[in-house]
Amino acid sequence: MPHDTKMVSMKIDPKEREKRYAEMSQPSDGPAYPYGLCLRLDDEAMKKLGMEKLPTVGKQVLVYALADVVEVRESESVVGGSSQSMELQITDLAILPPPKKEQSEEETLYKA
Repeated sequence: MPHDTKMVSMKIDPKEREKRYAEMSQPSDGPAYPYGLCLRLDDEAMKKLGMEKLPTVGKQVLVYALADVVEVRESESVVGGSSQSMELQITDLAILPPPKKEQSEEETLYKA
């Protein structure tokens, strides 16, 4: 990954999460990340990546991906205002262990 690339946390802001999932018995039970950010790898994909053993749940991995932009959308409505979205088709993928902790995790991933 280029050194000038900045990783951005996609986690939903706690206030926005509470507002977005207010109808749930406990808004904190709502998802921590927006829909569509989950990447699922099946057995065939894992074999292609040389992953013979499943990682432990909760372990972090580093994901490098090359993707084609396959769809872009821009819309405007009276109720929701304007919005934009895009769909990416991952074409090449690598999964690696996270970098050694020479710096704090925040300094490494979320360059300020």
